[in-house]
Parts: sequence; C-alpha cells; structure tokens
Amino acid sequence: MKKILAKTLPGLLLLSTLAFVCCDSTISGDTEMLTETFTVDERDWEWNDEYRRYEYVFSDFYALDEATYWYGSVSAGVFMTETSHDNQGPFEYQVLRNLPFVHSYMDGVPYTETIGFDISAPSGPYPGSIMFYIQASDLSRTDDYLTDYTFKVTLFRDEVY
Repeated sequence: MKKILAKTLPGLLLLSTLAFVCCDSTISGDTEMLTETFTVDERDWEWNDEYRRYEYVFSDFYALDEATYWYGSVSAGVFMTETSHDNQGPFEYQVLRNLPFVHSYMDGVPYTETIGFDISAPSGPYPGSIMFYIQASDLSRTDDYLTDYTFKVTLFRDEVY
C-alpha cells in the first residue's frame, strides 16, 4: 500500500497544482491588441536636466484611451542591432529588447544605460502621450552615445471595458 501511495501521491499533487494554476476566471477570449512603432532620430533626443536623462515625447499616441490605461496593459521594446561572428566573419542581426532595457558597456569608461518609457493618462495634463528616455548610470549628458532607436509598443485591453 505504501508503494502505491508513494507512486501516485506525487502525480495527484501535480495534477491538483496544475488545476489550481490553470483555472483563472478572469481570462476571456475577448482581448483587443494594437501594436504601433515609434522612431526617434539621434538628433531629436532632448536633454532633461531635472531627471538627468534624454527624452523624446510623442504627443499623438491617441491609441491609448482611458480603458486601456486603467484596465489594460502596455508592453514596449526597442529594436537593437547586434553583431556576432561565425566562420564567415562578423554579421549583424536585429533583436527586440523589452523595456526597460538596462545594459552595461565597456566603451572606454564603463557605464550602464537604461532605456525606458512612460505613458500619460489620457485624462492627465499630457493626454495621449508616450515618452521614451535614455539615462546613463552616472547621470551624465553624453551626446556621443545617442543613436536612432525604433520602439515597438503593444496595447492590450479586455473588450469588456
């Protein structure tokens, strides 16, 4: 009896755990999704002396409505070009990194950079806007590190709202 119990008990525990984890009454098949891309040119980044970071604001992000802001979800990423090597030599490829993206560099003096985003409530002082920012770990203003970036933003909202 002990052998049977020892063999079946882990399976029963696993099944009950899976049933508990998989059952969520808030999941519905009625989710809306909208994806937009935003490109910031190297010359368009603006220095914010108060926050000690570079920023660029898109004030026409009208896809962000009140329901999505309060009851939905926003996911954002930045496209980055990576370099790798194989037996043919170096080659470049593109990756999408989730925001905020934090990375340390060893270009001369080591530093860490954070790339992130903020969105404003449509009913707030800056309605329908999204801001992207770049901030160095030492909070310095170093224009040499700026480049063009393309961001991908996806909005998720339950159709109930």
